[in-house]
Amino acid sequence: MKNKKIVLLIAIILIVIAIGTVIFLTKNGEKPNEQPNSIITAEMEEKHEKYFNWSGTKITGLTIEGKEQKTLIVPSKCTEVGKNTFFSENLETLTFAQGGEITSLKGNLFNSCENLKTIDLSGLNKLTQIPRFFSYNTS
Repeated sequence: MKNKKIVLLIAIILIVIAIGTVIFLTKNGEKPNEQPNSIITAEMEEKHEKYFNWSGTKITGLTIEGKEQKTLIVPSKCTEVGKNTFFSENLETLTFAQGGEITSLKGNLFNSCENLKTIDLSGLNKLTQIPRFFSYNTS
């Protein structure tokens, strides 16, 4: 009986986290997928590669040009994203391209992204972990 209560409690916590994520991803009643991830082309991914600092297939930060962008697409070739990676005052929309191999995200990814309105994680089919301080000090 005690094990069933623990399982039920864990299930409730996961549901609350999922609901909180949906609420965070939608702002002012916007639909999270107003621009479907499926329209991202290989050319778009390739264009956005130059906005990131890379260490192999890991994104470690934004280039100077990347920090100037309002919209960024994380290419599907990315397998890992470092901590504090998307620090940018200009960033409004971030989309992870379909087919990404990322399974977990680090803390403070969007630290001080005060203009960030939309994060599209729908392309990350293997994502299993979102950290507690995923978006510290964002709008």
